[in-house]
Amino acid sequence: MSPFPVTLSRHILEEGQRRADIAGELSTLIAQLGFTAKTLAREMRRAALIGELGLVGEKNATGDAQKKLDVYSNETVVDAFSATGLVAAIASEELEEIQHIKCKGEGRYILCTDPLDGSSNTDINGALGTIFGFYRRKKRDCDPTPDEVLRPGSELVLAGYVLYSTSTMLVYTAGHGVHGFTLDADIGEFRCRIATCAARSGEKVSAQT
Repeated sequence: MSPFPVTLSRHILEEGQRRADIAGELSTLIAQLGFTAKTLAREMRRAALIGELGLVGEKNATGDAQKKLDVYSNETVVDAFSATGLVAAIASEELEEIQHIKCKGEGRYILCTDPLDGSSNTDINGALGTIFGFYRRKKRDCDPTPDEVLRPGSELVLAGYVLYSTSTMLVYTAGHGVHGFTLDADIGEFRCRIATCAARSGEKVSAQT
């Protein structure tokens, strides 16, 4: 196997060459997922040192007690995908209502997310996650209706999760296979998991990989 596993950036470029639907907007969303995951992973590593653990004294839309990291994660996700110009609305577990984005009619996607799943684990250094799913809009105005957001999972065009634990993993699918990457914090890159890289290169993978 090559000593240089495929990075998320290279993977996006290669997928764009193979698949027309990945070549443009979805590639931007996947790249932004990687950037957002690295930002959140960094904050979680140092949360105990900068006073970001504990409750904020409020409840989220589902009635769960909000942690400081819940609020930070939600703000980070909203800001990151608002900046792409591709997302017209965001439905988050931390928001009472759908967050509409001023996209000037260009936002073709709706993001549904739990920015920090398992936040009750923050004070015990347990595993946490970010869950995401994107729908392609059926209309092009800037005010998505609830019907555009409340749709079956079969209509998702991009979905996956990030797991923050002993390592940070990003896993996604855009309808053609599932792709997994592990963050190498020393170089700041998501790299293809060994089993996935080997499978793509045609090499045999042991059950232990």
